[in-house]
Amino acid sequence: MEKYTLLTENPISKDCDSENLVKELEKILNTEMIIEKLSIKRKNYSLLELKDEFVISSSFSYPQFNYIAENIDSLEVTKYIALNNSNLFSYFEIELNELWKYKDSLPKYETQGIEFAGYFKDSKGEIISFIYFYDSLLKLAIGDKLGENKVIAAFKDGILLIDEDGQIKALYK
Repeated sequence: MEKYTLLTENPISKDCDSENLVKELEKILNTEMIIEKLSIKRKNYSLLELKDEFVISSSFSYPQFNYIAENIDSLEVTKYIALNNSNLFSYFEIELNELWKYKDSLPKYETQGIEFAGYFKDSKGEIISFIYFYDSLLKLAIGDKLGENKVIAAFKDGILLIDEDGQIKALYK
């Protein structure tokens, strides 16, 4: 049995007549919370004299759901991480290295005047890429933008880019 967090320790009680009782019941039954306790009692109950007065009390709790992710494509996760975080975890870097092996089957980033120039490793061991933009040499690191595309990985022979729609493109010689 699942455990629920009670919103109130003590039930909420209201005095009402039969007309208001119906309205209160509609409110209670239309809530998206879990009804833990619900009681309706006639106020001053007497068989000889039935009055149109009630006491309605109720307790609620928030529903708790246990979500389990299934069928997650690692490439989709890599795209999400790449779009939302410039510091990729090593697991995802391995996936991008695997993806780079198939760069010829990826859409090629082709924009006039832009060409991959080379790379070097900085003091931290990260690969910094260079591109030619017509006659100018520009430096690109992971997380930098090239137009509307974000650099998600840099390699010795090119870079992987991802656009706003999540499509991965390769820029290489």
